[in-house]
Amino acid sequence: MITSGIDNEGESLRLLVAQALRSYPTESIHPFLEDKNVLVRSAAAREVQIRGEFVSFQYAIGLLQDKRAYVREIGVFILGQHGTPTYPYKAESIALISERLTSDKSSAVRAAAAASLGHLRAYEAIEFLIEAASDASADVRACVAFALNGMKRRTKAREVLRTLRKDENGEVRFWADE
Repeated sequence: MITSGIDNEGESLRLLVAQALRSYPTESIHPFLEDKNVLVRSAAAREVQIRGEFVSFQYAIGLLQDKRAYVREIGVFILGQHGTPTYPYKAESIALISERLTSDKSSAVRAAAAASLGHLRAYEAIEFLIEAASDASADVRACVAFALNGMKRRTKAREVLRTLRKDENGEVRFWADE
């Protein structure tokens, strides 16, 4: 249902923000990555991911050190799909994202890190994902299941997915069963 020109999920607003950002120079988009509004942040992140420029890769690295969890989360999100579909900074991104997965205090950042490793098909980080499969946060475990599902050819991934299919949380079981 549309109310005042914006639907319940904010999709109209998201579309308008995304369209506007396409006309901005890359450096002008960077401040929007730290916006408090998740629609603005995510639209800005998608735009810099598509552009795949080195300046945005560097900016995303800086976001990982921010004291605000939502800013670190968007930094991880950017690195997980930066330069789609070729991922020109994949190796560097995997190392940085893996560090957030294993050390960040915020479960939202750890969950974004697990999902980002899945988007990158980061076989190099499978041990980090396996370790995170026992995270206290169901969101992290669900994102680990998503990531490992893209790596099912690996025996270790299949073993962990079998365990996650028995998780107490339904979303974790859903992503483990895909």
